[in-house]
Amino acid sequence: MNDERFEGQEGARSPEARARFEALLRERYGIDAAFVPVRTVARVLGFAPSTLNEYVREGRFFMPVSRLSRIPMVAVEDLVEWYCASSGALPAEMARPPQRRAPRKQRASKSRRRGPEV
Repeated sequence: MNDERFEGQEGARSPEARARFEALLRERYGIDAAFVPVRTVARVLGFAPSTLNEYVREGRFFMPVSRLSRIPMVAVEDLVEWYCASSGALPAEMARPPQRRAPRKQRASKSRRRGPEV
């Protein structure tokens, strides 16, 4: 997205600039709805989807997130608002990496759960 920066903050706040950026998002990332999954937002921001999902779980993601059918989603309007207001700078809470959860214990296979064969 760095190649598509708007010139100056005043221009970024104009309705025309917002409309241009929204059209760019819709064209470049195939966005055709009012909400986009966090994995798409991760592509826009240049993060791995797993990293962004960890930020959402920890409550450190800087945009409002709604869950639609258990899928974390961000409103396109919020993404455009953030981009135009900040010129694409990420907030400080995104600077440190997310805490990784401990890996799940592997369950024993079904053959091990059965008793000895008779």
